[in-house]
Amino acid sequence: MPNIKDYYDLVSFSKKIIKLAAKDHLELRIFGSVGVSILCNPSNNVLEWKDLSIRDIDFIAKIEQIEDIDKLLSNIKFVLMETQFSTNGEHRIYIGASSNYGSDIKIDIFFGNLTFNHIIPKPYFDTNFKYTLPPTQLLLSKLSIVKIVEKDVKDIIYLLAFHKYGDDYIDKEMLKRVWCSNTKAWGLCRTCIKSIKTVKNYLNENENYYSSVKVVVEDRLECLLNIIRHSNKSLSWKLRDCIGEKVSYYKQA
Repeated sequence: MPNIKDYYDLVSFSKKIIKLAAKDHLELRIFGSVGVSILCNPSNNVLEWKDLSIRDIDFIAKIEQIEDIDKLLSNIKFVLMETQFSTNGEHRIYIGASSNYGSDIKIDIFFGNLTFNHIIPKPYFDTNFKYTLPPTQLLLSKLSIVKIVEKDVKDIIYLLAFHKYGDDYIDKEMLKRVWCSNTKAWGLCRTCIKSIKTVKNYLNENENYYSSVKVVVEDRLECLLNIIRHSNKSLSWKLRDCIGEKVSYYKQA
C-alpha cells in the first residue's frame, strides 16, 4: 500500500480500498470530506481546498459483508478498534497499524443504514458512482447534520459549486419523499433547512473568498428550498409541523 504523506495520497488510498473490495465482490462507498473531494474532482482548483489535514476515511458497506471487510482491512494492516451497535446496523472504527500510513489514519465503516442525526435514504450503491455515495445521498449526509461545523459547510459549498443540483445530479423525487412524506421526513427537512441557511450565512460572511461561485451556490441552495416549498406535504407532516421543535425531531449522534 502507498505511503500516505498528504491529503491527496489519502484520496488515492481510499479509492484503492474500493478497488480491492470490488475484486472480492464487496460493496463499499466513500462519503464524508474524502467522498466530496472524489466526486468533485480533487484536481479542480476553482476552489482552494483549505483543510488538507484530514486523516480519516468514511465508508458505507453492506451489513452481510462485515466479516469479509474485516478480513480485507486486516490484510492491509488496519486493526479493528471499536464497534458501535444500533437498530439500524453497526459502526466500526479501524486504525492503521503500518509505518506506511501510521496510527493517525482512521477508517470508519457504517454497515447497514447510514445514520447520524437522521437516516440517510438508500440507495447507497449506484453503479454510476463506483467510489462514492450518489450525489443526492452525499449532499443529504451533510445537510442532515444538526450541529453542522465549518468543515461540513465547506463540503456543501464544494458539492454545489461542482454539481448542478436540481438537474441531472439530484433525485428530486427522492428529496420530495424524504423531506415531505411523514413525521420523520419533517425532522430531516427541518434540519436540512437550517443547514441551508447556515451555508447561506457563511457565503455572505466569506463573500470575497467564494466570489467566483457564490451566485451559483446560492441559486442551487434556493433550488433545494423550492423543492421543499412546492412539494405536497402529507397530513402527518403538516400535523408534525404544527408541533414544531417542542418535541425532539432528531437522534443524538
